[in-house]
Amino acid sequence: MDSTQEAGSGTAPKHARLDCIIHCSSSDEELVSPKDINSWKTLLRAAEIRQHAPILDLAKGLPDDAIPAVAYHQKCRSIFTMKRDLDAIISKQRRTEENKSSTERKKSQRPAPSQSRVYEAECIFCEKTSKYLKGDRTRDPLVQCTELRADEKVRKAAVSKLDNRMFAIVSRDLVAAEGHYHRTCYREYTRDSSTTTQDSGKGASAAPTDTDAEYEAAEQQSYNDLFSYVREELFVNPDVVPMTNLTARLVEGMVTLGVETVKASTKKHIQRKLVAEFGEALQITQDDNGNYLCIPTAFLCQSLLRHTKYSRERCNSWNQTGVRTSSTRQHCR
Repeated sequence: MDSTQEAGSGTAPKHARLDCIIHCSSSDEELVSPKDINSWKTLLRAAEIRQHAPILDLAKGLPDDAIPAVAYHQKCRSIFTMKRDLDAIISKQRRTEENKSSTERKKSQRPAPSQSRVYEAECIFCEKTSKYLKGDRTRDPLVQCTELRADEKVRKAAVSKLDNRMFAIVSRDLVAAEGHYHRTCYREYTRDSSTTTQDSGKGASAAPTDTDAEYEAAEQQSYNDLFSYVREELFVNPDVVPMTNLTARLVEGMVTLGVETVKASTKKHIQRKLVAEFGEALQITQDDNGNYLCIPTAFLCQSLLRHTKYSRERCNSWNQTGVRTSSTRQHCR
């Protein structure tokens, strides 16, 4: 039971309110003090969360097992130590700290020049580690710069754009510093510099119009479109599709993305890519002429069920009529 301390005999209620160390209500009830060490610890913890200076100052230099002479209204204590409000304050403080930490981290990113041996594994253009392709749920993979010509192309683009931030990044060799980028970011950033280089006529006859990074990005996007076609159309409406049709669809997608010449290896590996993506859900077989066919497994199951049902109906028909034809005998077998 809490011990009570009166503010003083004959003291008016309005003066008693001044003695409540955590006064936060309109209560004029008698003042009480912590009944035990746990009661005081609960009050102190609430004060630490709320940063309540009067109690924090009172607790300075106080032994761990000591209870100070502190008084308060019972209603004020209930409000002051309410768990719901304390949890809300903690959550708000945590969000503030996280936002502050994020802001400081962004400010400290990519010093000019970087003192680290290698750059962080994030896109040097958008400064993000994760990015989705526009209009698609597919992630644009983060790739590491491994070719000197890609490094040179970024440098030329930075010069043409007068990009001070990129100047600091390309002050080091991107290959040696393990610079990373999203293919779409790379293609977008260097697009203007590619046009300028081609118009100037310097090496226009020797340099290809598509870099390896641009080709790989177009290839990956075209494969994603092809996989979407198989899932959303071929699996929904099962049918037998020649492999040549799927190859033509893949090539058409790459040409649409700006690839002038599709490599033979891209066409050659389409079967392996399909098997890796769909596994047993898609069957690839050859017909009598050696042509490869793609058949959804569901289509084969449906065909087998239809054939079984037809055979049973023919057998039942023979049992009822007693007339056995050669075709009926064949189906019954």
